Amino acid sequence: MVTFDVIGNAEKVVEPLRATVDESESLRRLSDEAVSLLHESGATRLMSPARYGGYELPPRALVEAERIIAHGSPAASWVLMVTGAHTFIAGRMPVEGQDDVFGADAGMLIPGVPTPRGTCMPTDGGYVLNGRWPYASGVDYGDWVMVGARGVPNAAGERCATQVV
Repeated sequence: MVTFDVIGNAEKVVEPLRATVDESESLRRLSDEAVSLLHESGATRLMSPARYGGYELPPRALVEAERIIAHGSPAASWVLMVTGAHTFIAGRMPVEGQDDVFGADAGMLIPGVPTPRGTCMPTDGGYVLNGRWPYASGVDYGDWVMVGARGVPNAAGERCATQVV
């Protein structure tokens, strides 16, 4: 089992994160440096499955990291909270989906709007999503985006899987 010092690693980036606040405010998104610091702290891997290099810790660890990181940048803490929650959800997908999402980088951010705001219909080789999803915090840095959609049947009566990311 991998041990990870959630508090110690979060505390290491508090001061450097403070230096990013003005730039993040000016950009109206997290600065690249702030995102780099989240990755450097290991906080972006807290909820990721261990088999891909994540720490697979309980949600309480994420809450603790968010609490500490907020002292340096409330915005960075917010993005960590939103994307970490989605990472937790994605970590419960079937292994094939986890391979797709976490295989390249267990520490990537997963922004999104998981409430069903659109529809999903299966097609040959994939899915068609229709809908309108509001802004997702951290979307500028996500390799994946998690959105919620209601499955609607195609001409053959097939519906989307319940865990499409």
